[in-house]
Amino acid sequence: MIRRLCACLLGSASLAAAEPFSLDFPVDCTLGETCYIQQYVDHDPGPGARDFTCQGLSYDGHKGTDIALPTLAAMAQGVRVRAAAPGIPIRCHFHDTRTPRRGGRPAARRP
Repeated sequence: MIRRLCACLLGSASLAAAEPFSLDFPVDCTLGETCYIQQYVDHDPGPGARDFTCQGLSYDGHKGTDIALPTLAAMAQGVRVRAAAPGIPIRCHFHDTRTPRRGGRPAARRP
């Protein structure tokens, strides 16, 4: 009985350590060359804004990571959005510098 229990526990331990969790970059571009991070998630619980490095690359209440293209020409050409993990992206927001802003935040628009 004890041997069977040990074998069962050892077997389940090897399943848990099968593969590490990882995510791919969700946009088909080269970060720092053909795209860049515009804003990160706001980690400040109060009225201020703070990104994950305790800097200000965020705004109050921001709940996502904004990835931007460097030029309007690059935006017009387009870039493929892909799933960071197995699956299909279900939502994307597109905006540019010509888009009206509401309350200091970009107004989302679809292409």
